[in-house]
Amino acid sequence: MLLILTAHAVAYFLHEFAHAFVAWFLDAKSNPLDLNYGGLSPANVLMQVDVDENVDYAPLFASGRSWAIASIAAAGIVVGNALPLFLLTAWMRRMRAEANTHLGLFALFLALMSAGNVFSYIPMRVLATHGDMATVAHAFNMPDWVLLLLGIPLAVLTLVVFFGRTLAYARRFLDRLPALDSVLLVSAIPAVYFGFFGSGAVIGGRYGDTSELMGLASLLVGLPLSAALIGGRHRQAVG
Repeated sequence: MLLILTAHAVAYFLHEFAHAFVAWFLDAKSNPLDLNYGGLSPANVLMQVDVDENVDYAPLFASGRSWAIASIAAAGIVVGNALPLFLLTAWMRRMRAEANTHLGLFALFLALMSAGNVFSYIPMRVLATHGDMATVAHAFNMPDWVLLLLGIPLAVLTLVVFFGRTLAYARRFLDRLPALDSVLLVSAIPAVYFGFFGSGAVIGGRYGDTSELMGLASLLVGLPLSAALIGGRHRQAVG
C-alpha cells in the first residue's frame, strides 16, 4: 500500500510539474515549482486532491497564445504521464532478473498510475465541460469530439503498452510473491485503471453528462471484463 500511494503521488506531481515547467518555459509562469500544494488534510496528503499546477490561463487567452495554452494544458498527460510510462516500460524490459522486488513493483505501480492518468483524461474527460482537455479545445476553438479523435491514438497506445508490455515485464517480480498475493495484486490492477481512474468522471458529475456515462461504462463494463481476463491469465501462469 505504501508503494502504491507513493507511486500515485509521484505520478500526480509529474503531471502537475509538467504543466508548470512547460508554462515556465513558455514564459507563462515565473516559478515552475510554485504549485498550489493545498493543505495538510488527510485527503490531500494521501491523494493530493488539492494540488494543481497554479497556471493562470486568462492572460494567455487574452493575448491569443493558442499554442502556448494547448501545450501547457496537454503537457500533463503527454509529458507528465505518457512519457514516464514509456520510459518505465523500456527500463523494466532491461532490468536484471535479480533486481530488487520492491523496485520492480514500484516501477509497475508508477507505470499503472501514469497509464491511468492518461485514461482519466482521454477519453474520459475530453468531452468534459472543463479541465485540461476542455482548455486545449477552447484554445483552438475546436469541437471537443475532434480533440477526442486526435487523442484516441495516445490513449490506445498507453493502454496497449501497459497491459501488453509493462505487465509482462513485471511478471518476474510478481512471480516472487506468494501465489495468492500475486493473483490478488494483478486482479486489482484493472480496479485502479478502470475503477479509480474511471470513477473520477462519475463522482459528483463534475465533468458533465457525457464524461459521467463514460465513467459508468468504465466501472460497469471495463472493470469486470478486464479483471476477469487479466486475473484468469495470471492464475493460469502461476498454476
